[in-house]
Amino acid sequence: MLRSLVGSEMCIRDRAVDLLLNSMLELNPESTEQALRVGLEFNANGTLGQWDLAQCNLVCLPESFGAVRIDGNLDLRSNSLRSLPETFGAIRVGGDLHLRGNQLSWLPKTVMETLQVGGDLDLQNNQLSTLPEVMNVRVGGDLYLSGNPLSTPPNKLPHLRGLTIFVSELTASGVAIDS
Repeated sequence: MLRSLVGSEMCIRDRAVDLLLNSMLELNPESTEQALRVGLEFNANGTLGQWDLAQCNLVCLPESFGAVRIDGNLDLRSNSLRSLPETFGAIRVGGDLHLRGNQLSWLPKTVMETLQVGGDLDLQNNQLSTLPEVMNVRVGGDLYLSGNPLSTPPNKLPHLRGLTIFVSELTASGVAIDS
């Protein structure tokens, strides 16, 4: 009985992954299924351990991406993402979330209100000129914002271990960090 339950859970997981990958491929015709699958790593218990989607020619993510739960790292760096879906704040990443080297010019308010990352949140080298006024994002590690044309940082950044912004990249300063 236990074996059949585990088998059916794996079938459900595989079907959910297939649906998400199909949505991603529809939105990103320059990417390939092989490129998206090669970085998928599952834990022994069947949960998603980490997902390396770096340099997969992604320009956008489907709304269904918000259902992703990863015990380790999610790497989306060096793609061409211009925005994130409103549901992106619902993802849960136990390790680091890498969004470095994309073309993000803004972050949905919902993302910065609900996002939870166990490790570092790397938003370096995007096109972010402003951040939401209120950020309730929970980051267990550091928040990296260097390489963005930020005019001013938000007034308050709660739930961070550290913040990295080069002062010369800001036209104003005054960041308060709650711990």
